[in-house]
Amino acid sequence: MPDTQPREGRCQHCQQIRPLFRHEGELQFWGYNPGDAAWLCARDYSARETAIENDQPFHIETGLIVFPEHEPRTQAFGPDGEIPLSPSA
Repeated sequence: MPDTQPREGRCQHCQQIRPLFRHEGELQFWGYNPGDAAWLCARDYSARETAIENDQPFHIETGLIVFPEHEPRTQAFGPDGEIPLSPSA
């Protein structure tokens, strides 16, 4: 059974930070294709389902960092603006 609990991250369609659900894509009925899966917010999950049913294209941003907490920090901000990070930060 797939995990139905959303994870907080950046939607691979609208690129907004929201609760996300993993959409397995059009090929979920014919066999698993990891290249067709995407993390989408509820609105875009529904829109992708509709696009698949209507044979319409649906753009997925594949190079997007969905869960930034797993990536090293590249910027930090304080009350006076950006704080330089050392290479080891």
